[in-house]
Amino acid sequence: MSNKININVYELNDGAFGETINAELSKLFANILDQNTDQDKARKLNIMLTVKRSKEFKDEYIVFADTKLTLQPVTGQVTKVLAGRDYNTGRIEANELRSGVKGQTYFDTKDERLKTDVGEDIEDVEATVSDEKNLPAPKDNLIDLRKKG
Repeated sequence: MSNKININVYELNDGAFGETINAELSKLFANILDQNTDQDKARKLNIMLTVKRSKEFKDEYIVFADTKLTLQPVTGQVTKVLAGRDYNTGRIEANELRSGVKGQTYFDTKDERLKTDVGEDIEDVEATVSDEKNLPAPKDNLIDLRKKG
């Protein structure tokens, strides 16, 4: 004697449970494809059906359909920052170290230009330095500590 069970989980509650499963699967795969999550760890989608006899009729059962989704958390981001005080202005400055090594220039592939270690365009920095070299001559009342006597 064989049993005849004619229940399609996807069609429970006029298809609402199937829509729930598909929505959870969409979240699961979005989490897998997120590059900010651990790609090697498993994700879980538990589909739970709880069946309970109805109090009204002996042959009627209540089916509770639920899902539980376990995703991987987004990993934290790490970077290096150079911080210090501008000796000319006294202002505190902080910039992300983009080159990987303090003082090292790098080639920015986004705009195809050379940049300083903190991402400033080399041409802009060189233009600023050349402008600073054209400063007015120092005043005569400055004391030169290198002179003897």
